[in-house]
Amino acid sequence: MEDATVVLYPNDFAYFKNTNFQHPSGLLRFKVKPPANTRQIKILQSLLKFCGSSLHGANRAIDSNNRLLVRLFWLLIVVGAFVGCFVMYWKLTGRHQEETLVTVVESARKPIHDIEFPAVAVCPLNHINWIRNKSAEEKFLPQNPTEQIIKIFHDLLAAMERLTFITLDGVELLLRNAFVPKSLENIILYDLALHMAFRCDEIFVWCVYDETQLDCCKVFIHERTERGICLVFNSLISDESKIKQVIG
Repeated sequence: MEDATVVLYPNDFAYFKNTNFQHPSGLLRFKVKPPANTRQIKILQSLLKFCGSSLHGANRAIDSNNRLLVRLFWLLIVVGAFVGCFVMYWKLTGRHQEETLVTVVESARKPIHDIEFPAVAVCPLNHINWIRNKSAEEKFLPQNPTEQIIKIFHDLLAAMERLTFITLDGVELLLRNAFVPKSLENIILYDLALHMAFRCDEIFVWCVYDETQLDCCKVFIHERTERGICLVFNSLISDESKIKQVIG
């Protein structure tokens, strides 16, 4: 037996790469590009579905099977309901912003003399009585004040005319001035406002409660409120009001 010689030529063999690619089977299907208004149509369909299922009466207004008069009737009802809700919301918002004082009676069977009367405050629009200007200068300014000090003091009183204890912007800007002397910076604004406030006899002429004439100055007292120094009756905030409540 003769020996056989096998000669291999590697270049004669084809090398195939092992890939995960798979050819699609069957016919190739390409997605049809949706029209531009498809999204709007879907939104409109969702809106109509919501109106038909969630808004009472709207389903009857959009139902094409109903007669025209029936659809108009239900459409007017739905529109009227929306308008009524808007008007009610607008009125309630206005009342909330006005902060109208409302007194609610606890019980209709309770004697009227046992019902607690609310506090009453009389706050003048102008809190400074310029008649006491000279007395304020003698009390709060140092002896022999200069013209500059008197002028700045008058500017301070002018800024306190519409003073409230919520907004002190005008007084703050004045006192932050570098030319304000120390003697004015040390003034207690509450004491100055109380001294310059209108007295009881300067505001009231007479007071009548439950057909009984009262002395106004024995009923109303000065009290610090968010609107400034006011004349208050039946309050329990200050110590003077608490004492008057106990004494009666």
